[in-house]
Amino acid sequence: MIRSKLLKDQIYDYLSTQVQEGKYKSGSKVNELEISNQLKVSRTPVREALTQLASTGAIIKIPRRGFFVKTYNSTEKSDVYVVIACLDKLAATLCIDSLTEEDYLKLQEITEKIDLSIKYRNYEDYVAYQTLFHDYYINKTGNVTLVQTLNALRHNLVPMSYTGNGDKLFELLEHSNSEHKELLDLLRRKDVAGLSKLIGEHWRMIDDDY
Repeated sequence: MIRSKLLKDQIYDYLSTQVQEGKYKSGSKVNELEISNQLKVSRTPVREALTQLASTGAIIKIPRRGFFVKTYNSTEKSDVYVVIACLDKLAATLCIDSLTEEDYLKLQEITEKIDLSIKYRNYEDYVAYQTLFHDYYINKTGNVTLVQTLNALRHNLVPMSYTGNGDKLFELLEHSNSEHKELLDLLRRKDVAGLSKLIGEHWRMIDDDY
């Protein structure tokens, strides 16, 4: 059961994570009553959280029908990835001088956890750790507007974009994590030009393959 002064915000974080990790499939209905019963809270904060989530574009509200996870067509996805890539490049360049050796070790640890997720074919863990990897250096920018904008774009679209399966999917995830490791190396070397090039390729690869 969730208990907090900021109940609506905690429910929002919970639902955002559920969507992000693919618990609600693209186009599926998000059942307000079911969530209320599951979390043992009234429907009012759940409805408020869903309305807030709808404002980010992760879900949509259809009058008299309820809330549904948004379905993106290929053009919409491609457009979003272009913006994500640009903002992610900005985040990497803004944080590059503030990262410490402790930060580099933390990022390395995350890539190792991603490797284990891929090895054991744990897709949910992969999504959680790859999100954490990008979150880590994005949050280091200290730019609240940039962080919020990127979160709204990445967390609501990226997990719904992984549509592959089996060996092909995990081969692609392995390649994606190799780019995470390369990105970490570029951050260590403070290679702004290299970061810009790699991040552009990283998001373009996801757009092309998922």
